Amino acid sequence: HEALGHVRRFMADVRRQRGVDFREARPVVDGLIDSVFRNDAAAAAMLNLKRFDEYSYAHCLNVAVLAITLGKHLGLERSVLSDLGVAGLFHDVGKARIPEDILNKPARLSEPEFQVMKGHVAESHSIMLGQKDAPREVLRGILEHHERHDGSGYPRGLAREDIGPF
Repeated sequence: HEALGHVRRFMADVRRQRGVDFREARPVVDGLIDSVFRNDAAAAAMLNLKRFDEYSYAHCLNVAVLAITLGKHLGLERSVLSDLGVAGLFHDVGKARIPEDILNKPARLSEPEFQVMKGHVAESHSIMLGQKDAPREVLRGILEHHERHDGSGYPRGLAREDIGPF
């Protein structure tokens, strides 16, 4: 619940054109890492949060938990897991700047609407680029989170080894 509250606050701050500080998320991410190391099956159960809250908020936590869990199984060090968790937590922060009628549209988006929605990646990256001392891999992970191995993703259409590990 603490993590969900944190996500709610930083998304609301971005929506109101206030700044966010990714360093405030470190204790939240550390708690997620601890949960994954204690019992990753229980941590995965946290992913059911989306049934109880708005999708965008729970989605940020889901991505952070999944990224940390995968990173743990890959044998990544705790400091790398922390950066990976921060990237997961903030990857969609730019959605707070997408018009709500597009963000919450129940039907399929038109092509112009989809282009606006795709802009959340650049918005997320821009918000985090303004963070003092934001780790390069966190920024890159945020920028590349919709890239695809076959090159069909966005925003740059990167493929294979051109996509960073995060």
